Amino acid sequence: MKLSDIKKVLFLWIGYVLTINIYTFILAYLHKIPVKEVTIKEVCFGLWGYWWDGMHYISIAQHGYRYPEQAFFPLYPLIIKFLDIFLPLTFAYRINVILLAAVLVLLHLFMQYLNIQQKFRTLLLFLAFPTAFFLQANYTETIYIFLAVLGLIFLLKKKYLYAAVFAGLLSATKISGISLGIVVLISFFINRDKSKGWLNFGLLLFGIALVSFSGIFLYALYLNQHWGSFLIFFRAQDEWGRSISITGGNLLYQIYNAIKTYDLYAFRRVGEIFSFILVVWAAFKSYKKIAFEIWLFSLFQILIPLSSGTFLSFNRLVFLCFPFLLIGLDKFAKNKVVFCVVLALFFLCQLLGIYLFLSNYFIG
Repeated sequence: MKLSDIKKVLFLWIGYVLTINIYTFILAYLHKIPVKEVTIKEVCFGLWGYWWDGMHYISIAQHGYRYPEQAFFPLYPLIIKFLDIFLPLTFAYRINVILLAAVLVLLHLFMQYLNIQQKFRTLLLFLAFPTAFFLQANYTETIYIFLAVLGLIFLLKKKYLYAAVFAGLLSATKISGISLGIVVLISFFINRDKSKGWLNFGLLLFGIALVSFSGIFLYALYLNQHWGSFLIFFRAQDEWGRSISITGGNLLYQIYNAIKTYDLYAFRRVGEIFSFILVVWAAFKSYKKIAFEIWLFSLFQILIPLSSGTFLSFNRLVFLCFPFLLIGLDKFAKNKVVFCVVLALFFLCQLLGIYLFLSNYFIG
């Protein structure tokens, strides 16, 4: 990756972060979002952490787990807790702002593996995507992408131990993080050295598996020690509307009824379905055109959230299957007119989403 490309990506990052936080400050100044004290620290730092999932990550970092917070995996709260030793809490949980710069640089590099030509335009669309503000909010999507990209790059280079380390960290970030470990094991098996005996291979496979799922294994041991159940995080999912169930058949009716009654609920539901269609379309477009490991990893990112039986939050979780998302956005980026129109529509929807999110309206 050229130094000039890195400078462009960092310039894009600075422009995006400044734009979003200035917009947030203006909303607060105009009293469009509730704040007690209109200061830059309160608005640009404080607000992002105390809405929806963000408040639970902060609570876990400060006080430990309380049921049903076990659904939130431990790596991100541990990072916040560690940083809080050196920084004030309101700065510690904004690590995503800094991490986003690294993520954009890595994604620019990663797009070479996806055969994407319009890298800078695709990154622009990525940041303009209606739910991209979650990447700088107090959520796990940014660290998830960061770890997943590094893991996939090492995997593509057949450096399985390094890939397994990042897979282990990813499995301690979100439940869907186990997908990277599964792909690491599949790739290791397919590309095994057949000249070595099965005993040596079996021992290596066991070691790779142990490292790849170390995050969720250690978390399960912790949960059993404190709550008497290895899998309490599954039961905790029920409290957040993500239990394993069959997809409801009344989704279209819900959207129709929301539009009919001018309920902004429709805005979220349409976004969830659009995000799902986009990545499924990209999955078909990219089949056999990108590395098998990347394609399979992305497929798991679709299937695991859908196992809840709904499209709930898919407009945010779409970032977990970032390879498919980038491929889909690249299709929009190739035509200049289409790119400009989609960019404007995406970003306007994101500004609306930020307003709703900070007004305590569930967006993703």
